[in-house]
Amino acid sequence: MNVDIVRPEEYRKLFPNVRHVFNSVDFIELNKDKCTSVRYICFSENKARLGLAAGEKDGVLMSPFSAPFGGFDANLPDRIEYYDEAVVLLKDRLASLGLSLKIVLPPTAYGSYVAKSYSALTRGGARLLYSDLNYAYELDRFGQYEAYLDRSARKNFHNARQYPFVFQELERTPVNISRAYTVIQENRTSKGFPLRMSLESVLATSDVVSAEFFIMTLEEADVAAAMVYPVAEGINQVVYWGDHPGYSDCRAMNFFTYKLFEHYYKKGLRLLDIGPSSQEGIPNPGLCSFKENLGCTVSLKPVFLL
Repeated sequence: MNVDIVRPEEYRKLFPNVRHVFNSVDFIELNKDKCTSVRYICFSENKARLGLAAGEKDGVLMSPFSAPFGGFDANLPDRIEYYDEAVVLLKDRLASLGLSLKIVLPPTAYGSYVAKSYSALTRGGARLLYSDLNYAYELDRFGQYEAYLDRSARKNFHNARQYPFVFQELERTPVNISRAYTVIQENRTSKGFPLRMSLESVLATSDVVSAEFFIMTLEEADVAAAMVYPVAEGINQVVYWGDHPGYSDCRAMNFFTYKLFEHYYKKGLRLLDIGPSSQEGIPNPGLCSFKENLGCTVSLKPVFLL
């Protein structure tokens, strides 16, 4: 195969069906100011076989440079030998440029292409830095929702059902986005956690990724909210969610998660990605338990250095 650096417009044409939204040219170009330069890499053999978009920061290429994960894009047929050869070519090209590549693969639950990437990187000389624990709700479980709940989560859910909560999806307008963002921001502030995306960043990104926003009210007060990205075929990702700190006694999140799962179950999705519960491979036991108690399953999100 040949390896070439192409322009973003060409990459878009060569890989019209990227693996996930974070690999899309629109998303990458929106965030390109967060790195020194962006390289769109194409591996071809008569036709484009694999692609990789990466941004340079401090002498390191990063895929992604401003997203939860990146990794390879592929055209059919999606063969393991293409991954193997691409990793060898990429390693040689990086050496000639005096660069290394940090690559965060999607969670293994996203599909077989993640396993192929993992195998090729491992055998091609990449070093596994760590793997984060990533949780998702398998939406085919929803038909037996309570059967997958932990006993305490089931009790909290029953308590929450006593309240007249109203759940709705919001139209994607600046006013509604700000409304949902305010609830999430208050939740994070009360727990001492940073909210890495500013409201301005959320607004700029929302149309590019077709973000979806949800709110739940109790007697007209906003008590819980979520921001969700459609990230891949059959998979949406919860970017942020949380309840208002003044309503924790109502167990608002226990009902809110139920309604969010129900919403995507009815839409026929396969997974609702809830995100990682570890940082640089070190688990947060409380966060792991919270997601497991809701019936979520765990997979690995591997991070390599080539």
